[in-house]
Amino acid sequence: MLRALFIVAGLFCSSQLFAAGSTQSADTILLHGRIYTVDSQHPWAEALAIRDGKIVAVGSDREVGRLGGPSTQVINAKGRLVLPGFTDCHTHFMEGSLLLQEIFLNGVKTIPEIQSRVKAYAAAHPNESWLLGRGWSYPVFAPSGLPNKKYLDEIVPDRPVYLDGFDGHSWWANSKALEIAHISKDTPDPPGGSFVRDPKTGELTGAIKEDAADALIRRAIPEPSHEQKLKILRFASISRTESIRRKSASNNCGRSLKHATIITTIGFPPEPSSSLWTE
Repeated sequence: MLRALFIVAGLFCSSQLFAAGSTQSADTILLHGRIYTVDSQHPWAEALAIRDGKIVAVGSDREVGRLGGPSTQVINAKGRLVLPGFTDCHTHFMEGSLLLQEIFLNGVKTIPEIQSRVKAYAAAHPNESWLLGRGWSYPVFAPSGLPNKKYLDEIVPDRPVYLDGFDGHSWWANSKALEIAHISKDTPDPPGGSFVRDPKTGELTGAIKEDAADALIRRAIPEPSHEQKLKILRFASISRTESIRRKSASNNCGRSLKHATIITTIGFPPEPSSSLWTE
């Protein structure tokens, strides 16, 4: 798998090339890298130096190495690619980070394939109280376009399963999830949302529409601890994010992460059954 180092201290375009007259030691030096600088005049470098959370020098190993001091952290990139940190200005970052460790259903074309992924995830995570995921699409459930709880009940009858549709406007619950959330055929639809019912029997199908109805299920799902959220955000790894949920608990996690690390190592997203490579 290709590996890359993402620098979270700042963008290369804001840094300066090594100045021979500088005498102040760097806090961190990265050596032996393949550094893409985003500078058309000097597109590639071997090393960089960071001081006070900012990249202050980019150049050769010999040049940047001179900025090292007794307390400087030295990182050997071992020839790996080093890229500027990515900034995402509109994202549901906590939700997206959580998804990296949940059931991944994007692109799945058939109900049996969904069942296979859910069953495999359940077997691999026997201690998870809720099995969560995202990515199913409406055409899989033609002609109605909506899922039915029976397909989840067939494979996981004893634990709650709750899966987001790809667009974040519909959800799919098994019977156990509805039971734990105290949602029954007698539960009224909240304003702006609905629990889909069988037109003949009135029984819940397990399909749920819009945030208002989703919220009644979410209240039964345990919230990840602060420590779990930090771990998840480190796993996802991005330099800067402007979360659309500005009042969410993820902001507190973001403040905790701010001074936690300068360099984070991640890999490109693998197949859903694999784990992201981390150092």
